Amino acid sequence: RLKNITEGDNINTISFAIGDFDDDNGKEIAFGDSDGDLLIYKCFDDDNYQIVWTGNINGITIKSLIKGDFDGDGDDEFAVAGELAESSHSVNKIYVYSIFDYSSQYQEIYSVQIVGTKDGCGLSAGDIDNDGIDELLAIVGDSAYIIKLTNRQMPYIWYHTASYTNRILIDDVNKDGIKELFFNVDDELMAFNFDIEMSIRPPWKLKAIVSNENDIKLIWYGSFDSIAYKIYRGTDENDLKLISIINSSIYGEQIDIEKLIYLDKGLTPNIKYWYAVTSVNKEGKESLFSTKVSISLNPTPFMISAEYRHPSMLYVTFSEPIILRTNEINHFYIKTGTSFVNPISAILDRGDKRVILNLPDLSAGEYTLYAYNIVDRDGNPINVEKNSISFIIPIFKQDKYLDLNQIKVFPNPVIFGRSEKVQFLYLPAGTMIRIFDLNGRLVNTIKTEQNKAEWYLDNNSGEKISSGIYIYSADFQKVRKAGKIAVIR
Repeated sequence: RLKNITEGDNINTISFAIGDFDDDNGKEIAFGDSDGDLLIYKCFDDDNYQIVWTGNINGITIKSLIKGDFDGDGDDEFAVAGELAESSHSVNKIYVYSIFDYSSQYQEIYSVQIVGTKDGCGLSAGDIDNDGIDELLAIVGDSAYIIKLTNRQMPYIWYHTASYTNRILIDDVNKDGIKELFFNVDDELMAFNFDIEMSIRPPWKLKAIVSNENDIKLIWYGSFDSIAYKIYRGTDENDLKLISIINSSIYGEQIDIEKLIYLDKGLTPNIKYWYAVTSVNKEGKESLFSTKVSISLNPTPFMISAEYRHPSMLYVTFSEPIILRTNEINHFYIKTGTSFVNPISAILDRGDKRVILNLPDLSAGEYTLYAYNIVDRDGNPINVEKNSISFIIPIFKQDKYLDLNQIKVFPNPVIFGRSEKVQFLYLPAGTMIRIFDLNGRLVNTIKTEQNKAEWYLDNNSGEKISSGIYIYSADFQKVRKAGKIAVIR
């Protein structure tokens, strides 16, 4: 069951958008509600769903969501349709259509308001002009619009009246290679298509990563009918030169199944390079550019040191600032004999060049830490030859935790979607934790187990709390220690 943890009027949308919105080869589920809240759940393993992001479109009653690749980068985005609440009692309704993309975090990349003379708004998505990029198909009352995000000067590329329609259907019904649109016009179902010459689909999902100190690796997807690919490069985004032509036969049966790869060798470090790739068909016609990508040829990040600090913290320093995606603990694994365990939590520190790991209970000895799927701020992945480091947990006298002097509250502040709980560590047995709001009202009471207590950001009824400042009180025997916890959505 996926819960809506946001405050206010939480009548969820009927439609959901499901896709790989953060480009980590997993699936996310996006939905919204009647007061403009947006939520994204992610499945981390079998039936383990966690919220990774919440947002809000202020003043909107969200009606519909849809997945699509609207900017042509080969990655999934999601579009949202909603009604402006202040126009709900007006003759003319105002509908809002927004597109969200992920780049280290979710953000709105496009939004438009359209007036409708009748109730109703709906969304569809599809590539109706065969350029490899999805268009947004919007129903606005009694009108149908096609919106093309890449055509910034005139995003509405087509309009037609409609009737009794809440969603445009799109499919290549007659198998001519061109998709048709279906919706009601004057009480009849009508089909529309675009009189276009069959275009050549450009390569999609182009990425550039640093291979080593002088080489850049390009990765993309190509169509089955392409016989060759042309590689373009430049230091100016608007001045790319052809550097190589690759016959697609070298990829064998990988076409349209596996990623295609080109290695650009002998480059100069510390220079920003731009790339694009085109497809060539059997007639020798060349496609438009793929999405252009840029990358700086900087050294790949690697771990410099791992310092253990009693009782359970590991301070890991990297060669340069790094970026961690959602669910940070899955970037790190600790080898314990023949098995691996994750840290309890991972927090960036020191300008993102250091990560503080809260370790599970481990006995004294030597361990190896492994880091995966970590990139620097330029998108360069961690050096696979330096993605592990050893550390030692020395022998310490057993802690008695006889008082509250060692209490640690972690993380603080706590951000919804990144952390699901606050931990109170190094507590004497029998310590009672109480959480209060700023008005002094008791929110929750937590018991200590195995020298720690965990608060799952809920009240005594199990309901998720709102963002704000909360007061905790740790009571042991006749001693009390109090502090503040910041909860951020």
